[in-house]
Amino acid sequence: MQNHDDWKLMQSVARGEQQAFRAIYEAHKRKVWGICVRMLGATPRAEDIAQEAWLKIVANADQYRPIGKLSAWVCQVTRNICLNEIRRTKWNENLELEIVEEKLADEVTPENIMLNIADKLKFEKAFESLVPQQRAVLVMFVHEELSHSEIAQELNITIGAVKQLVFRAKESLRRTLKDIL
Repeated sequence: MQNHDDWKLMQSVARGEQQAFRAIYEAHKRKVWGICVRMLGATPRAEDIAQEAWLKIVANADQYRPIGKLSAWVCQVTRNICLNEIRRTKWNENLELEIVEEKLADEVTPENIMLNIADKLKFEKAFESLVPQQRAVLVMFVHEELSHSEIAQELNITIGAVKQLVFRAKESLRRTLKDIL
């Protein structure tokens, strides 16, 4: 039933109804923003790409089909725009993963605060050094908890390629961060 309601809402968005857009925006703005920040870093460019994602969502609202969750469709559109941005430009900006935040949260004591800050900076630098496609796949696998097959389908690559990208990204991070892990 929810999928049918989402479909009706998206049809209203396609007709240009502002109230319908507001409902979609309020329900999914954090997801769109989160994907952009995790894939592109907390930069003005991430803000621009988030706005571009919303424009694309509205422009393609009539293409939404209620076979899956609306949130999955919104996330897919956003990820695709982020991946296009990654492909369009070669960049080395800061990205953060929740892995570091969880690791730091587990160890937060007054004695470890300075070490944790240094560890986080080391992780960010190591993460920046990954190939853009490795960063994107790792974000999708670890943060968004997508399966190998879901990632393969979204990126139009084989499951084996996804597994290889995840493995190589993790190995690269392990090698670079062996002193803090």
